[in-house]
Amino acid sequence: AVEGSCFRWVGYDSISKFLPLPSHEGTQLHLGCEADMNMYGKIGLSKQTAKKLDFIIVPTTHMHFTGRTIREEEACDKKARAMRYIERWDALLNSDLPFEKVGLAHITWDGLAGGKEAKWTDHIEILDSITDDTFARLFSETEKKGIGVELNVDIDRYKPDELDRILRVYRIAVNCGCHFYVGSDAHHPDGLYNGYDKFTKLVSLLDLDEDQKFNPFK
Repeated sequence: AVEGSCFRWVGYDSISKFLPLPSHEGTQLHLGCEADMNMYGKIGLSKQTAKKLDFIIVPTTHMHFTGRTIREEEACDKKARAMRYIERWDALLNSDLPFEKVGLAHITWDGLAGGKEAKWTDHIEILDSITDDTFARLFSETEKKGIGVELNVDIDRYKPDELDRILRVYRIAVNCGCHFYVGSDAHHPDGLYNGYDKFTKLVSLLDLDEDQKFNPFK
């Protein structure tokens, strides 16, 4: 659900009708949303609605909507996309959101490189072009604000060398003291079936423990 994004309006009234959420022993359900950001760094979520939600995720990589999240003249420019990616991250860090319940969504998603016209390796090359120092600055500020970092990598799609380049980003986050949560980004229940195995493998590759888990529901 997104309120006031550049794509569609889905107000809080539309999703709050599901309250109170069902509960079951050993399982907690929470009301949240993915709030998108337009090309000007405007996040489509009001302060009033943010207070009512349990969890909010904001993506930096939603640059597959040419003319909405990235300018037409930059659509095929990987250098420009890298710059926009950094600017979008900074826009989140400088926003007025309740950071203790905000997650930084799918930071290495291939949509960073654009839509169907992009080659599979384009998003990896864009991430490669961003220096360790730049990522360290962004993750250090992310940790300082108390924002969680999403672990969301379709591990099986990458060759070993490609996966190592992707994991570079997350390893910098680990070194900066960030806290993590897992996200499937599944658009259909089928996308959840092998999620646990992928999450477990990813956590193992990054050598994470319980103390590094992000918990917005304290």
